[in-house]
Amino acid sequence: MWWIVVLAAAYLLTGTFAVRFRRAHRRLLDAPVTPRPPEEELTLYAVAFLSLYRRRVADTALAAMLLAGRLAARDKANSRRRAVGQGRR
Repeated sequence: MWWIVVLAAAYLLTGTFAVRFRRAHRRLLDAPVTPRPPEEELTLYAVAFLSLYRRRVADTALAAMLLAGRLAARDKANSRRRAVGQGRR
């Protein structure tokens, strides 16, 4: 008989969360959206952000810094070879 009480509580909780989810979904659909002016172009960072990968934004920032000369890059493979070669001497 106790399982009826548990089943009724689960049913009430499911119904409550369904109603709350539906209301939140309706609020989201009714939210005002301001369109972007057609003459405004997306920046490189905006395009990277819209690709839905955070890593792409970081890669874009690193590439922009490298091209602007604010970041220096070196070859990982050569630096490892030099470090290994120096350790043996």
